[in-house]
Amino acid sequence: MGKIAAIKTKNRSHNAGGVMPNTHQTAASLAVAFEKFTKSNMLSHDSHRALLLFLYLWLTDQLDNITSLKDIPDLLRVSTSDKCEAHCLRNFKDGNISWTEYAQPYHTQQGILYLWQPLPTALQVLFQPLVSSLSYQTPMLNQQEKKRFYSELQKRWKTPLLLRRCHRNKRDLFFRYFPYCIQVDAGLSSLAKMVLLGPERLHHRNATAYQAEETDRLRKKIFLAQNRYLERIIIAIKQLDISKHFTACILEQSKNLSEPTINIANYLKKNGIITVYQLNTQNGSKQYEAIPSMRIGSQRSLAEHDVVAFFNALHDKVEAHNFAKNMTLEQHRLYYNLRTIQLAFLFITLTGVRPTHAITIERRRCFAGEKVCVFDKGQWRPVILCSYLKTQISEYQQLQKALTMQFPHHQPNQAMWYLIDEQGEQQLLTARILRTKMYSLWPGVVPYQLRHFFAQCALTSLPPNHLATQQIDRLMGHSNLGEHLGSDDQFPLSLMPLHHYLEHLVKRLGLLTLRRQGVVVDE
Repeated sequence: MGKIAAIKTKNRSHNAGGVMPNTHQTAASLAVAFEKFTKSNMLSHDSHRALLLFLYLWLTDQLDNITSLKDIPDLLRVSTSDKCEAHCLRNFKDGNISWTEYAQPYHTQQGILYLWQPLPTALQVLFQPLVSSLSYQTPMLNQQEKKRFYSELQKRWKTPLLLRRCHRNKRDLFFRYFPYCIQVDAGLSSLAKMVLLGPERLHHRNATAYQAEETDRLRKKIFLAQNRYLERIIIAIKQLDISKHFTACILEQSKNLSEPTINIANYLKKNGIITVYQLNTQNGSKQYEAIPSMRIGSQRSLAEHDVVAFFNALHDKVEAHNFAKNMTLEQHRLYYNLRTIQLAFLFITLTGVRPTHAITIERRRCFAGEKVCVFDKGQWRPVILCSYLKTQISEYQQLQKALTMQFPHHQPNQAMWYLIDEQGEQQLLTARILRTKMYSLWPGVVPYQLRHFFAQCALTSLPPNHLATQQIDRLMGHSNLGEHLGSDDQFPLSLMPLHHYLEHLVKRLGLLTLRRQGVVVDE
């Protein structure tokens, strides 16, 4: 394998759509961990606080950070009226169901913010009863117990005799099970990955520059993702028939990780969001109040209704210069230039191309009006055109042909659209010109934000038009992920969801309702 091919393979393995970790080996490793912490003499017979601390560190990807005794956090139980802080647990009671939540860090421009995150369903059977028995603001392990925990963590892990028929992962691979799953999860958004992995380990680090999500939605996505990852292990446990190794005695009651019998709290059942609550004890009253959702990610994202209003206003401006057959040459030229600007904005919004080069398509790179390639970041990449954009380009070319025939010195141009000045000279539509035009139409907004908007729409689309992270990467043309020409195999079946989404985006923006004078738009 050549160097470039190896880089591509590595990029793919860490990108959405890669191969998930081996669940059988992970289940065997987890069984060894259960045996190690439940059979040790480090704590009293009926206490499994060390096991729960291990599971917490494993879930939150902190085991690799434990290199000394001081790295072991004081995992505290706090009240539902307390502020969310690092390494805290709380039990939130919703009706007659109590659910354990942990402090999840969010990386924002103002710093790290901690918000409550419900633990996955499979872990509730172990955490909820034990957390309920803990005293407030008391570490789960005291200093002596931490020393024993650290010693057990650093010792060589031996496979018990009854588990030697099962192959297990190396310890470092087992410790990183959750981050590996997060990286290759095609159903998890880039911002959710950023929350769980941190910005420095995010494969596509620029996602936060143009994507934004509410914390209530991110919380739901994280909850569902962690449930998926644990469910894979539970299925493997049953297939390997090693369920008996996952039994723990919590407060003199036998609990088994592989057979969770627990009802889901109602606040976790809302479609698309999880709202968290905090107990308000002011004025002598006790009442749960919803914690307001926050917007994480780009602060430059455009509201959908503003974009719709922009294209409606632009359409009205263009049509105000359309005098049909009674136009003079100058009126024809002004109308043509406005149509050029309008087409460029549509091209960015409906394809997500970067408006940093010549904002057009080369005629020789447009094959039968169906397949298009653009030169982007030093490489050619394919671009998918929806049927609406194809119609707009076709109508524009007819207008262009009618106008250029009136200039005797006209020369063929490789660009499919361009401006024409007062002398009839052709002028390529550059990023600077387009930025100036947009400022006059929408002050404070630059064309690149339309590309951000394209990604945001793809991120927030609901089934059946929802796209996986890898599909969004393909539409956005992330060259470091191998989405350039000659580096990606494209098949009709894999492209079909992308086409459906682009057609849906046209309807979402209400573009089909915009009609020109004397022109009927196909619906």
